[in-house]
Amino acid sequence: FMVSCKESSTDPVVNEFEILQDYMAANNLDLSNISAGWVKGGSVTNAGVAPTAVDSFAVSYSVIDLRSAVDFEAGHIKNAVNSTLANILTTAAEAQGTIMVVCYTGQTAARAVTALRLSGYSDAFSLKWGMSGWNATFNTKWETNAATTIHADWQTTGDPAATTTFDYPSISADSEDGAEILAERVNAILTLPWTQTNADVLANPQNYFVNNYWSEDSWNTYGHIEGAYRINENLSLAGLNNLDPNATTLITYCYTGQTSALITCWLNVLGYENAKSLLYGANGIIGETIPAKSWHGANSASELNYGYFQTVNGEEVYVAPTL
Repeated sequence: FMVSCKESSTDPVVNEFEILQDYMAANNLDLSNISAGWVKGGSVTNAGVAPTAVDSFAVSYSVIDLRSAVDFEAGHIKNAVNSTLANILTTAAEAQGTIMVVCYTGQTAARAVTALRLSGYSDAFSLKWGMSGWNATFNTKWETNAATTIHADWQTTGDPAATTTFDYPSISADSEDGAEILAERVNAILTLPWTQTNADVLANPQNYFVNNYWSEDSWNTYGHIEGAYRINENLSLAGLNNLDPNATTLITYCYTGQTSALITCWLNVLGYENAKSLLYGANGIIGETIPAKSWHGANSASELNYGYFQTVNGEEVYVAPTL
């Protein structure tokens, strides 16, 4: 008798995370690339321009403002377009020239700029400190959230938690093409919750995987959240395995919440959907003791005073700065 033998075959296992990781590495989308020169302050952008004549800003940038429609109408930069984080890619596609994203404090704008830079808008920027740093009229959010909070779980001595290695996250995508996976991931995270308050983290820091994104010098000078890691220089596509994708929440914090918002978006795209940014960063905890990075510091934008436009009965009305 005859016996027929047929070799069994199975589809190869597709690792979407590895495809995305390799694609981003090959296309200069590592964290160092995304974060290079991503933020500009009003004082830098308008260098040499009198506060009463900032038309040069509107000419140099296509401004996308992510604040509510009510707040946008109450005061915005000339020629700015009102949008939302969820719609940032659609709005950017209609923009002309270099994009400047604006929000209340610079944190949401940082997330938006990350999404834009990962989507091909390599020269998109965020307005540092948001509209709070444009005119004192809009600085309520920073004024009310940059403070010193004395808390037992803010430590001034001790070393960072020892790093270890973890598995990479798993992601699911409709494509096996790196560019298509990236586009799908960026769109998927635009409506993802991405912030955590310092009150929540300080109340139970042991419930979070906390990463202090500071230099060693700043760690030693200003302190840290109890139990925090300091994964800074090694935070890259090659160093992602230092982060726990299965932690309940992976918190990144910086000085102001702006850089951590950028990092959190980058991590979310890579499959770390548990990653969140600490709102207002260390400014919300020790804001009075980090002068070089404080909202109230000498180099901050808390005293900037540029003119702006209001929408009144459908017309744009210029509001001159208080001199």
